[in-house]
Amino acid sequence: MKKTFLDTEISVYNGVTDTKGYVSTVGAFLNDQAHIDKIKYLRTIESKAERNEVKKRLPMATISGIFEPLRKAENLKQHSGLICIDLDRQDNLEVSNWDEVKHQLSYLRYVAYCGLSVGGNGYFAIIPILYPYYHKQQFDALKGDFQKYGLVIDKACGDVCRMRCLSYDPDPYINTSAELYV
Repeated sequence: MKKTFLDTEISVYNGVTDTKGYVSTVGAFLNDQAHIDKIKYLRTIESKAERNEVKKRLPMATISGIFEPLRKAENLKQHSGLICIDLDRQDNLEVSNWDEVKHQLSYLRYVAYCGLSVGGNGYFAIIPILYPYYHKQQFDALKGDFQKYGLVIDKACGDVCRMRCLSYDPDPYINTSAELYV
């Protein structure tokens, strides 16, 4: 049986202070239902400082690979072939149809997943890439392509060991047949 991006192994961490993590899959991470109440609560908090404190204790993953023994770029054991990008509302204030962004991204053949970010005001997307060991160059190309669509990607996502906080979206976009981004 052919594997999908959901079967790809990544490192998952028990909060931001966990530096060792454990190996899991993208699908297991994205479908973790154990923290939905915490995420819903986080989305109601007005104070950014308080939101960040709750967020720090949620599971996190390095979508772009497995890192051992510690999460550092030089400790990349295996690249997943995936890049995870963030689209934050605050960086895209000129986008008038923000609630439609996830639907619009579904038209891009290389978007494998798109869902709400943990705060509920942004989106994150997972994209399979053709050249995983040119991670930064692939990210820069994606950043340029998204700029053409009028969208600004969080530049920190170019970091191969960037952590993705667990989130919850009751209706994520999933494309298990996504094409590789070239």
